[in-house]
Amino acid sequence: MTQEFDMSTYLSTLKVMGRFHNVGLPDYDLPAMKAQDFAPNGSYIGASHIGNHPEMVAMLELASKQNIRSWIETIPISPEGCAKAVTGVKENKVRYRYTLTGFDEAFGKRY
Repeated sequence: MTQEFDMSTYLSTLKVMGRFHNVGLPDYDLPAMKAQDFAPNGSYIGASHIGNHPEMVAMLELASKQNIRSWIETIPISPEGCAKAVTGVKENKVRYRYTLTGFDEAFGKRY
């Protein structure tokens, strides 16, 4: 599929300073690109290898089997909570991952 992907056309659809981020490693090389493909909208391209689907399933099965849980710090999604989260990030005080909670209470149910 990647060998048939029209990267030039796709990049032209990105908003100004938009980003194309390839997750995982493609089965085939990405198509050739030219610097001119990025010029009209100042787009970026990036990639990361965070694993493919079988690796993800194996990781989740291991986490389930070993009862591995994520470490998070929950903060209410309120003006005070959001301020605390932003301040914590700016001051590099986040020990684990901040998770904002209470969306429905703050904004009402979406459905």
